[in-house]
Amino acid sequence: MRKTSDSRSRNSILEETQAALTDLSGDQVQAQTGMRRQELDSINRDQGRIRENMKTLKGSAEEKDLVQRYTRQLNSQEDRLATLNKETAICKTRITGAAEAGSHGAADHH
Repeated sequence: MRKTSDSRSRNSILEETQAALTDLSGDQVQAQTGMRRQELDSINRDQGRIRENMKTLKGSAEEKDLVQRYTRQLNSQEDRLATLNKETAICKTRITGAAEAGSHGAADHH
């Protein structure tokens, strides 16, 4: 049941993102894209660190608890990565649309 709730939550976030991006200029959308890419990079680095830490664990009870914690963190980050990738795609679409509109506008003036 959690997946359904998470899915609705992600869809809601994406709808809000798309609505917010509609009101932004091309430069602002590019800045938003850059921020999302930075967060993606940060999460990817963190996941690499977590996976390396998990490899060193031997299997004691305390370590099993730590593996469960790491697994929950990785799951949460994977959900965030999916959302960021979708938001980045929305940003790229907006940038491409703005560029095409600008080139069509420039062609109309000639």
